[in-house]
Amino acid sequence: MKARNYQVLNKLILLIISVSLFLLTGSLVAAPPVVTVSAPNFGLGGTVVNLTGSAEDPEDSALTFLWTQIQGDTAEISDADQPKASFLAPFVAAGQTFIFRLTVTDAENESAFADVSLDIGFTDPPVASIFTPPTTVLEGSTVSIGGQGFFLGEPLTDLKWEQIAGPSAPLSSTTDTNVTFVAPEINNLSGTNEKVELEFQLTVTEPVNNIQVADTVVITVEDNGITASFGDGFIPTQTIDEKPFAARATTGNLVGLAPFSLANATNNANFQRPRKTPLGLIKLVATPDESGAAVIEIKLTETLPDEFVMFSYADDSGWQQLADSQFSFNMARDLITLKLQDVIGSTNAGDRDDKQGLIEILTGPGQVGSRVVASSTIGSGALGMWSLIIFGVLGMFRILTGFIKPGSRLTSRMKEI
Repeated sequence: MKARNYQVLNKLILLIISVSLFLLTGSLVAAPPVVTVSAPNFGLGGTVVNLTGSAEDPEDSALTFLWTQIQGDTAEISDADQPKASFLAPFVAAGQTFIFRLTVTDAENESAFADVSLDIGFTDPPVASIFTPPTTVLEGSTVSIGGQGFFLGEPLTDLKWEQIAGPSAPLSSTTDTNVTFVAPEINNLSGTNEKVELEFQLTVTEPVNNIQVADTVVITVEDNGITASFGDGFIPTQTIDEKPFAARATTGNLVGLAPFSLANATNNANFQRPRKTPLGLIKLVATPDESGAAVIEIKLTETLPDEFVMFSYADDSGWQQLADSQFSFNMARDLITLKLQDVIGSTNAGDRDDKQGLIEILTGPGQVGSRVVASSTIGSGALGMWSLIIFGVLGMFRILTGFIKPGSRLTSRMKEI
C-alpha cells in the first residue's frame, strides 16, 4: 500500500508540474522524468555492489536509462543501461567514497538524473603465490613447483597452472598445489643454444565474486653436457653411474624422469631380482591420454643382449618382470618402448601410482637368469635358518652332557657304542 501511495504521489507531483508549465507558457510542455536511486551505504573491495534506480514520466512515454560513475577509482558497471545495475568494487588502499549517477531520458528527449554515493572499504585482495622453485635446472631433470591462493586468510582451491612461454614442458597437473615437469631438450649442436627459459603461471579464483589473480615464475633450463645424439623429441639424461640415455612420450606426456638407486630397492622377497641392470632403475611419471594409455620410449647408447627383458620394482611387491604386452625392443635392441596404462587400486606392474590421470613406474632392463637371492634375503632367511639348526644341535648336546653323569648307564652305553 505504501508503494502504491508513493506512486500516486509521484504522479500528482508530475501533474502539478505539467499544469504549472501550461499556466506559465500557455502550452503543454513535456516534463522530464522524476528519477530515484539507491545503493548500500558501504561495500568491500572485491565484492559486487548493486545499484537500484527507477523513474516516472508525466507522459508515460518510453524511458531509457544510463548509469555512469562520477567519483572514485574506476569501476566497470554491469547492465549500465538498465534500471538495476551493479559493479565490482575495486580494491582500495584506504576507504573511498564512490558516486554513481542514473540519467533517464523520455521519448521527448527530456532527461533527468539522480546521484547515489557509498563508501568502499579496504580489503586485502586474493593472493596467488608460487613457492620458490629452482631458478636454474638442467635439461632432463624433473622440476617441482608449487603454489597456493589465499583470500581473507583462507586457502583457495580453484587453481589453474599453465605454461605461457618457452619450449613445451607438459605439467603433471593443471589444478594441483604441487606439479612437476621434465626440463625439455636443448638443441645445442651448434654450441650457441646453451639455455632456454620457461615461464609458468598460476591463476587462482575467489569463487564468490569470481575474482582472479595470478603469479608467474621463470625457470632457466641449461644444457646438461650430454653429447650423445638421440633424435628429435628425446630428452637426454643419465643413470646413477652416469650412463647417458634419453626418453620421450609418444602417447600422453612425460612429466617425471629420474634415476633410482638400486640400493633403495630392498624388497627381494619374490626372488625375481634380475642378475644385471645396466641402467639401474628409472623413475618414469606420465600423464595418459583420454583412454588412460601412455607410451614412453627409452633410447640407449648400447644394445641390450637377447636375454634382457624389462623389470619393474615397488616397495610393497618387490621386483616383477613386465608382461610382453607392456614393452618391446627394436631390431637393434637400443630402443625400448613401454606401453603403460593408468590403473587405480591395483598392483599392476605398469602403474604404482593410485592417482587418476597419473602413471608412475620404477623400471629398467635386466638380465633373466636363475633366481637370485640378495644378500639381505640370505642373511635373514637361509643363513638365519642354518644358524638356528646349528645352535639347536649345540644346545641339545650341552643339555644332554649336563644331565649325563660319569658312570651312569647312558654313559656306559655310549662307551659301548
